[in-house]
Parts: sequence; C-alpha cells; structure tokens
Amino acid sequence: MFSHLQVDLVDMQKLKEYNDGYSMIFTAVDVFSRKTFAVPLKSKRPLEVKTAFETITQSDGGWSLQNVITDQGTEFYNKTVSTYFKENHVNHYSVFNNLKSAQVERFNRTLKERLYRYMTAKATNRWLDVLGDIVYNINDAPNRTTGIVPNDVNFQNAHQLLDGQYKDNGKQVKFKFNVGDAVRISKQKTLFEKGYIPNFTYEIFHIKERLPRTPPVYRITDFTKTETIAGVYYETELVKVCTKDKAYRIEKILKTRKRNGTKEYFVRFLGYRDNHNAWVKEEDIVSIADT
Repeated sequence: MFSHLQVDLVDMQKLKEYNDGYSMIFTAVDVFSRKTFAVPLKSKRPLEVKTAFETITQSDGGWSLQNVITDQGTEFYNKTVSTYFKENHVNHYSVFNNLKSAQVERFNRTLKERLYRYMTAKATNRWLDVLGDIVYNINDAPNRTTGIVPNDVNFQNAHQLLDGQYKDNGKQVKFKFNVGDAVRISKQKTLFEKGYIPNFTYEIFHIKERLPRTPPVYRITDFTKTETIAGVYYETELVKVCTKDKAYRIEKILKTRKRNGTKEYFVRFLGYRDNHNAWVKEEDIVSIADT
C-alpha cells in the first residue's frame, strides 16, 4: 500500500472568494488500493505543496511516501519539494502522457463533479466545508476496478487485492506492433477531452522495443532512429503509419541555397522539433495541390 502515489492539483480559483481564499485542491491516489486524498491549498507555492504531502502521510495512522508520480509542473519540481523528497527517500518521477496518470485524472473529474453537484443543489459557491466528506464517501464505496472499498484495504489484506489484480493468467502477450514499425503517438490532450483536431502527432517515430506487460507497452525512437523518446507507450497511444503516408509536410522554408547547380531549401517540418530541420532538394518537394 501507498508504494506509488499519483498526485495532481485541481484549479478552483474562480471560487476562491467563497472559500476563505482556497484556490487549489491537492489530489492524490494510491495506485494499489485506489484510496484518494484531497487537501485544500491557497496557492501552489512550494511550501504549501510540501505541507500537503506531510498532511496526507499523517492520515491512517501515518505512513511513508515511496514513489510519487506527477506532471512536470514547477509546483512539484522546485528546491523545497525536491529537498523534502530527498530527505524522506522518496522517488519522484513524471508521466509523459495522460494515460499514465489516469487514476488521479479520473479522481479529479469525479471530485469536481460531486463538488459542483453539491453546490448546485445547495445554491452555494462554497465547497471547502464538504471536501472531506466527499472524499470519504468516494473511499467508502467499492472501486469499479478492484471491487474493493479503498477504506477497507490495509496491510493485512493487501495480498488478497494483489492476487486479484496481478495474478498471472498464463496467456502469452500479443503485440500489435513490431520492432521497426513507423508510428505516430497521441497528442498530449487531457484525459476524456474531445476535439475535432487530429489526435495524433505529425512526427513519425519507430518502435524500438516491445515490453511484455499487461497491457503491453513499447519504447520508441525518433524518425532518425538515433534518439530514444523518454517513457513507454501503450498500444492505444500509437497508430501505425502506412508507407504511402510517410510524407513529411513542410511548415516553413528557412533558407535557400544552390549546391552543385541544384536548388535546395532548409526547411522546418510540420510537427517536428528544430533539431530535425534539414536541407531538401527542390526536386524532392511536392505541392499538396499536385497530389
């Protein structure tokens, strides 16, 4: 229990004047038991964030942080919080996409839905007084994934939950992609967000390694196959690129030159970082209108 904690902040600034100046909610979910925590904050200053970590570890008789998973925001990456983690031997690392923080994202959504439902029913803008009760009720109901009430999970019965969640079913992992496949990855959109813009990057990557986990995950490299991208990716975050789709759109022509009688353009490719800018021969550029 409490070995891996997903942590985030919920923005409630629009209602701060009705809640004694509290404008943020520090949220956390224990990945194993699905137990949730919420601490009101007046700001996301480092000292307040550090105090929130201290507050949640004093609950349930007291426990120690081991692994903390957050986004890469400065509220988590600063001298005060980093020193606190170092002094308490806490491993702190960040997610590289939203699927890996799905539990705290879902908790954030559930928490806000219940807070706003309460405020609508009571015709009030004050959420501060009921925050603790709502979190308790969430923890006192069976979790959809585990089927177990988070408040009932303890160090004595944790092994039962572990067997239920991670028992090996003996099935061989089936991979959707092969090493070397060209893929695009999903954009950094918030979980549950809907939109009409493309959901995948223009940049093309390649599968470098397949990891037989449940579900399976992949390591990828950039399109030159020289730079390994940090993190791992689920199959739902990747889409295979067909050979005919492997054209690279030009965002902007930066320079022009003539080399050995051939005109060349130094271009920035749409959706790619500047370190992928390159010289391209005029004859290799095709107008979209001509395709």
